[in-house]
Amino acid sequence: MSQPLRTPQWGLWIQPDGPNTTMRFLGCHTLDDISAPGGGINELIRCFKPDGTGWNVLGATVNPPDPVTTTVTGLIEKTADYLERVVENANCPFPLYVNGKLCPPYDVFAGAARWFALDQAIIGTQGLMNLVHRDEDSISEQSFEITAYPPLLRGRAVTTDRLGMATFTDNANDIASCSIPDCASVDCGTATDYCDVLVIATDSVAGTAAPQILRSADNGATWAATAADPFNATENAIAVECFSVGANTSRILTARDTVAATPMHVEYSDDSGATWTDVTVTGSTNAYAAVYGGALFAIDMYHIWMCITDGAAGSEIWFSEDGGVTWTEQTLADPTKFLYAIYFKDENVGMVVGAADYIEVTTDGGDTWAAATATGDGGDLLCVGENIGGDIWWVGSDDGQMYYSSDHGTTWTERTFPGSSAGAVYDLGWSSRTVGWMVHSPTNATGLVYRSRNGGTTWEVESDTIAGELYAIEPCTINQAWSVGEIDTTAIVLKTHD
Repeated sequence: MSQPLRTPQWGLWIQPDGPNTTMRFLGCHTLDDISAPGGGINELIRCFKPDGTGWNVLGATVNPPDPVTTTVTGLIEKTADYLERVVENANCPFPLYVNGKLCPPYDVFAGAARWFALDQAIIGTQGLMNLVHRDEDSISEQSFEITAYPPLLRGRAVTTDRLGMATFTDNANDIASCSIPDCASVDCGTATDYCDVLVIATDSVAGTAAPQILRSADNGATWAATAADPFNATENAIAVECFSVGANTSRILTARDTVAATPMHVEYSDDSGATWTDVTVTGSTNAYAAVYGGALFAIDMYHIWMCITDGAAGSEIWFSEDGGVTWTEQTLADPTKFLYAIYFKDENVGMVVGAADYIEVTTDGGDTWAAATATGDGGDLLCVGENIGGDIWWVGSDDGQMYYSSDHGTTWTERTFPGSSAGAVYDLGWSSRTVGWMVHSPTNATGLVYRSRNGGTTWEVESDTIAGELYAIEPCTINQAWSVGEIDTTAIVLKTHD
């Protein structure tokens, strides 16, 4: 049994200007108990038993979670406390982090064994204590009552395991979760958690057999190719998404790579890959296809986008509002550019990125697209994402660099991380406004998994150096992510977890 953490091993941090900004250590402060009301039962639904002995409980209504609350107390000194400065300015929501570390230094953010976070905290009532007394010599203090949006984030140190995939000799290009968290019930079936059901898109086996969709229904404990394979021999499944299309029915949608002299094709399955339906994207240009896993993005079955290119003549964006059955082309600002990845924060606001530092944005669901400012990297942008409604956009490049924008692509700032400016950042994603995941391949033969716990300000390596490139990552929770790639035509599958 490990030793419990003690108060000297904890550190308190805030970001006065919000996620992905400068961190401030609050030394010599006291943090009161944190209360995180989870809602709970509001009213039992019950009926009298026919025999008159009591009641049958049929169910219950549930309260929504209330704000997370705590109080921070500090000394009154000549210089202003960082919390004072928050109040004196606009008193905007800010992240508050509580880091527990096994060993010092405790005023360094990285390396927490346990951590808790309020990613949208607001200062309420303020107090001043022990300012004046007739005959008692006391320490003057000030207090700040904190209320925050639920939930309380409960973070832990994680490790990364590589799964044995020797039976699959094909490269893994993309990964997606098909799980909707739910409790067990007669109507909804067995209990499910994030990433209980996962699917992976792969290359064709040795370039001769059909590409496989690998599937796990037990959070990666076991994997198997689906009963049938999408596409034809020598074609590769590049991108995959999964979403609900009916009660207890998830659709797997996958996009292929280029095939000369034929338009784009996608395939979908509603029976866990037992059968597949082939869809021709009618009107798409011959040989245009997905290049990276980020080429396909789905909010739900009614909002799906796909960017395709041939890397020579140009690109197209297609939209589906019926689960990938039919597709409508959207008009790009410059269709001669080569586009690799697309992302939407909601049904209206999106971004697409591609070769030679090219970016386009939309605010109307893709009805119109406009060129955005280049990051300045100059290289190919391989992935794009946004921090779950926090309005901070992120891109990664084939020069091993990351950039962020807080104004939807008008301006960009580079964010360095351990090992940046080498290799390629193939994919990134977010579990919350403050917790992000990223895969970086420093060379064409090595890969690393990273996690940010403060909105992208700093990134910590959460894996040993992996032999092989990592192409895609699927954030499940703040403590779990899955990533995939390849080494010498063999799939790499990694689980990062606590």
